[in-house]
This record gives sequence, C-alpha cells and structure tokens, in this order.
Amino acid sequence: MDTYITVQFDCSKNVNFHKVNISKLSNYEDIFDGDIISSRFIHLFMIEYSKKYPDIVFSTIGELVDYDEIFKRYYKNGKSQFAEAKIYFEPFDEKLLR
Repeated sequence: MDTYITVQFDCSKNVNFHKVNISKLSNYEDIFDGDIISSRFIHLFMIEYSKKYPDIVFSTIGELVDYDEIFKRYYKNGKSQFAEAKIYFEPFDEKLLR
C-alpha cells in the first residue's frame, strides 16, 4: 500500500535549478508547494534523478497525510538514506518555571 506525503526539498548545490527541473520532469508543477503525492513515486523519482547529478546530496522531508509521522530522505548517486523524525522534550526543570 502506498502512502501519500507533502514534500519539502533541499540540495547541496543550485537549489532553485533543481526545484524547477524536478517539477518539470516529474509532471508535478507544485511538487514542493504542498501537493499531496505518492511517497513511492517521489522516492523512485529522486533515486533516478540523483544519478544524473552524482556529486550532489538531495533531501526530501515528507509528512505523511493523516498520520503524525515526519521523515527525511537523503539521495546521492542513486542511493538513499531514510531518517525518521524524533521528538525530544527537555526534562522538567523547576528553575525554568516563570
């Protein structure tokens, strides 16, 4: 079963060039402006796209629709790394009470 996400994008070089290029090649005009898309599609697309620019690190941040889950994927030269968001709360400190 596929999941659907909204996507934020970043890369190590020429961010605007790649945003425009990815939008055109993926046929999602507003891919980085809140469109809800298939997480499998963007993952497979970014693997292939990163092969064309093997020295650049790309990343996408996805937020699963209807779930409280956020993750980040890094792409470089056709490979990817998955990183799940972890929420951290500082422990209680009475000195910080106001």
